[in-house]
Parts: sequence; structure tokens; C-alpha cells
Amino acid sequence: TVNDAFAATVPAPPHDETHTLTVTFHPGTTAVKGAALAPAGVPIDDIVATVTAMGAAEANLQKLVAEVKVRIAATHARCEALGVLARTCPMDWSVSAAQIRVGLYGGAGGAVA
Repeated sequence: TVNDAFAATVPAPPHDETHTLTVTFHPGTTAVKGAALAPAGVPIDDIVATVTAMGAAEANLQKLVAEVKVRIAATHARCEALGVLARTCPMDWSVSAAQIRVGLYGGAGGAVA
């Protein structure tokens, strides 16, 4: 079933998985040029874009790390909650999708953000 297929792609809880944030700086500065997260299952492009636009400051690097930590925790919590729900309710979802599709009995189905 769809639920079984997606259950296999649910990331491990945060305490069971190590993430590595690799930050690239502009030469000779503390300005963030880019960043990558491994494994790449947590979207951070918007956070990186915001921090790179902020220029050179140690506080910007601290903000990047703090925001990425929050995003990792939130992504894993969301996946865990959706995984539990998927075992009791027919639905289509993925780790990276912004929407889930839930089948409503007696109805045409529906989408939940």
C-alpha cells in the first residue's frame, strides 16, 4: 500500500541519526557562502539563503546553526506524527511534501496541509 511505501522512508528519530552541517565561507571573512546538511532529508535552503544575505557576522553563523537544529527537530517530529497517523488512516504523504492527502470515507478525499 501507499502507507507501507512511505513508512519505509520515514527518517529515524533525531536521537538515532547524526546530521552534519558543512558551512562554506567567503574567503577571508565570516560571511556564509553556503551550507549543506548530510543526510539531506531536511530542507534548509531557505535558512541558508537568509543567512547568506545577512553578511559577515559571528551571530549569523550562530543563527544558521540554531535554525538548522530547530528545522531538523521539527522535520523529524512531523515525520513521526505522520507515520503514526498513516498506520491508522489511509493517506498519501512524503517526508518533503508540504501537503498530505487523506482519504475521507464516503467522500471524494481531501488534502490537509
